[in-house]
Amino acid sequence: MIKLLVYSLLVINYGLYIVGEWQVAQHTLSASSGLLDWAASFKTSIDETAWFVLLIIFELETYVLSDHAFTPARVRAMNIVRAVCYLFLAHTIYVNAAAVIELADEQPLQAMHLCERADKDIAYVYNEQYVEINSDNCNNLLIGTELYQLGDRKSITDKPGLALAQYMSWLDLFESLSWIGVMLVIELVVGLQNKGISSGKRLRVLNTASILFYTVLWVAIGHWIYLGHYMYAWDEFVWIAGFIAIEMNMADWRKDMKQQGATESDHSVSNA
Repeated sequence: MIKLLVYSLLVINYGLYIVGEWQVAQHTLSASSGLLDWAASFKTSIDETAWFVLLIIFELETYVLSDHAFTPARVRAMNIVRAVCYLFLAHTIYVNAAAVIELADEQPLQAMHLCERADKDIAYVYNEQYVEINSDNCNNLLIGTELYQLGDRKSITDKPGLALAQYMSWLDLFESLSWIGVMLVIELVVGLQNKGISSGKRLRVLNTASILFYTVLWVAIGHWIYLGHYMYAWDEFVWIAGFIAIEMNMADWRKDMKQQGATESDHSVSNA
């Protein structure tokens, strides 16, 4: 029941992210924006689509399907779908890394006043909050004096806004890399348990790595809360809960393997 609740919350969050990214895209995309620009603007929606599919695959592998259900055809199909998901996740890391590089190289605009950009379909952005610049607010938006043009030249920020955007770009990158780490750990553990390995040094090392990756994600939650992005923090929390459900599936699987091994051992002794 708890697992169903967690998965339902993930679906709701998924819908909210699509709506949120569409609203932001109104300020960052234009008629000249290409496919890569659109993909970058909807990176979280693309990323979460891939994670949803991977979560379903892990649920099938660790809980729903029995060993006999993994026919060669099904395994091939799952591996193809898994590979496509990895491509989407690689795109997210690429976009986050590109954002870090791009923001680090931003140069201030030539001396100008923000009111020069008023009523030209350009927004001022600070902490991912976009405000259309008009003649009524252009004198009250700036925190700093230097101006920087971001996105598809449709948004402007000042020096404090740029510094915050740079900080958040690094946070996004570390966060996405940590999720990839969580996924790889689960993949390796599933592979070991498929070979009948339910304990040992390799599993202990992987469990330690998993704890480290989750620790980074919990720290990211704290940072999002500090920055006032409660939706990001909540989404992170629900996704952690979703993958902890998979971890619990694997723990139950290991327990069953150990019990089966003990039963077979007792059976061998009794036959002797």
